[in-house]
Amino acid sequence: MAFSKSTYEFSWFPRDAAQRIETTILNGLADIVAVYLTPNMKPTWVNQALIDASGYSKEALLSMPCHQCWFQSDTACSYCPVLKTFETKTPEELQAQTPDGRCWYIRSFPMFNENQAFEGVVQVGRDVTDRKNAEIAFQESETKYRAILNNIEDGYYEVDLHGNLTFFNESLCEILGYARSELIGLSYRAFVSSEDINLVFKTFNRVFATGSGAKGCNWRIVQKDGTVRYLETSVSLIGDAQGNIRKFGGITRDVTEQREAEAALRISEEKYRYLFEGIPVGLYQASLDGRIIDANQACLKIFRCPSKEALLTQNPRKSYANSEDGVLFRRRLMENGYVKDCELRLRRWDRSVFWASVTAHAVYDGFGNISGVDGSLKDISDWKEREEQLQESEAKYRGLAERCSDIVVLVDNSGAPFYWSPSSERILGYSSSELMNRHPEALMGADGYAAMVEYIDRIGKGKASGSLEGRMAKKDGSEIIIEWMAIPIYHGEQLTGIQLVGRDITTRKQAEEALRRSNEELQNLSKHLEAAREQERTGIAREVHDDLGQALTAIKFDLSWLKRRLSGGDPDALLDKIEATTEMADEAIQSVKRISSRLRPEILNDLGLEAAIEWYLDDFRRRTGIDCRSNIKGMVFANDGVCDELCISIFRIFQEALTNVARHSGATEAFVQLEHAGGWIDFRVSDNGVGIKEAHAKDGESFGLLGIRERVNAFGGKIDISGGPDKGTSLKVLLPVTNGKKRGYKFQTDHDKIIKTIS
Repeated sequence: MAFSKSTYEFSWFPRDAAQRIETTILNGLADIVAVYLTPNMKPTWVNQALIDASGYSKEALLSMPCHQCWFQSDTACSYCPVLKTFETKTPEELQAQTPDGRCWYIRSFPMFNENQAFEGVVQVGRDVTDRKNAEIAFQESETKYRAILNNIEDGYYEVDLHGNLTFFNESLCEILGYARSELIGLSYRAFVSSEDINLVFKTFNRVFATGSGAKGCNWRIVQKDGTVRYLETSVSLIGDAQGNIRKFGGITRDVTEQREAEAALRISEEKYRYLFEGIPVGLYQASLDGRIIDANQACLKIFRCPSKEALLTQNPRKSYANSEDGVLFRRRLMENGYVKDCELRLRRWDRSVFWASVTAHAVYDGFGNISGVDGSLKDISDWKEREEQLQESEAKYRGLAERCSDIVVLVDNSGAPFYWSPSSERILGYSSSELMNRHPEALMGADGYAAMVEYIDRIGKGKASGSLEGRMAKKDGSEIIIEWMAIPIYHGEQLTGIQLVGRDITTRKQAEEALRRSNEELQNLSKHLEAAREQERTGIAREVHDDLGQALTAIKFDLSWLKRRLSGGDPDALLDKIEATTEMADEAIQSVKRISSRLRPEILNDLGLEAAIEWYLDDFRRRTGIDCRSNIKGMVFANDGVCDELCISIFRIFQEALTNVARHSGATEAFVQLEHAGGWIDFRVSDNGVGIKEAHAKDGESFGLLGIRERVNAFGGKIDISGGPDKGTSLKVLLPVTNGKKRGYKFQTDHDKIIKTIS
């Protein structure tokens, strides 16, 4: 941009007509214009476009630096082209974006006077926001377009009207075998086969002349390494924005393999016909509606048809024993393009029914539409009959296995399971899929699994029989005991696997263990009771001997003395002796009562269980010094509401419980509660002693507790013994009420007879 003298004078606001014309021209421009005489970036003149674009008044613009107007900054832009022109005295340009989002193309030019002295800078700016946005949109579109072209397998090309390549994708480079740099500007004549160059030229010329694109054009090309390939190409016209034809474009794909396959197919046609007729499998060709077009001899034999012509005239709908099978077969063929090993019931020429395995493939025409069907079929009637027999046998076996309450497992020769019965899920808690994915060692443990492998090996070799017991872990972490029985499975003479049947015998084992412990406890209790009985007899005999024996002996001496003195004795002396003898008799009677009370308190018969308990508590309190309290509700025992046997058992349990309190608890207080409610007797004895340990509460060697349990079990009751440090011991007994007065025990087991002896 050159500035004359008038332009120089215009910088100081010219006033003559020429200068007004120049000012009018500058104010009429769409570009913004500003004049800077100093590098302080305050303009000395601005045109109307700049005033409109900035939003400030002319006075405001002339009083503020450019960077403050456009960027609200107190410092000049480091990339400012005006400052660079002040430095270099040469034109500068820059693209910048203001905070309001507008893009500007800024150019700055130096001003010189008539003496070529530098006087200032003229800045010209243009709003290029719309153009910038269009460029960005175009670049995005171009990126997507190129990405699509580079990702398709087909080759895309553009050639000018002379046939020279101007644009193409990477797939075209691969198809032609040339690098991109080699193809740019290359004529189609360089790679099209010489035999097809004329065909290519005519095709492009026809498209140009008619304006209609061409599809499915086939010609050969020669790759860079000399390999000949077949291409299937489309051709279309590409024009500019004004509609002028500028070049050709299209899509091409390598169909060499397809052409070679077609050639090979033609070559093998005769071989196919020979095989078609000679193969023992039934082969046929049919139309889309199912009508037979061609069939080989094996197909005629399967249908028992007298001739091929007769088969071709047969209605295809009548070939299906069930018409719905034909509808389903055709639907699957149309949806998938093929049907493999479809089992159908078909009718022969004589209307007999047979099973056939049919495989069919859809045949497509050049437009991708199904034009026919090629198929094969085999007569599988004999195999189907054997399969039905096998399925029936398998269904019976599987039904037995699935209804079996035991675990049924099938393992191969190595011991790996391949079937778990549904009952396994119920017993072990694992689903069938979890059991199949879980190694047996994780279920049986290392030792159990080793024993099972050895057991299976001996079964397979015929060296073992009988059962094997082992533990298995359930899903919830608990263990059960399984008794396994193994049966070898043979196919002919070959061993194919082992069938294992496992029965959960955990409950039986627990019962056996409980019975064994019970027998041991009963044996120990019996010994203890026998010893207690002998000890009791010894104590009673000693008391009878010491108390009653001495008293009766003294009475006997006194009676002898009286006998000798009756004839002439002193009456006063006789009376004294008689009095002394009477006192001895009273003492003997008291001894008899004391011994009798130890065996069975009379108060139990006379006043009932409540009174007997209160009497015994008073006696226990005097003997031990332990403070005893009671809470007895109901008073049903005194009214003959409970049988004698139950009352005696409760009293004996009460005696044994207090005996244990005195012997082991170290308690200072004891509490007895007896209540009858809802058909049950709730009997409790507790203390504030050291508390019984859980192991002692379950100890089978504690004969006192064992006797209490046997008494409770004899009446079908429940017992709970608990305790701990600072909690004391609590005995809780629940007994069902037995009504009516009964004399004597009617126990059904030896255990109850032993308990009777305690009483």
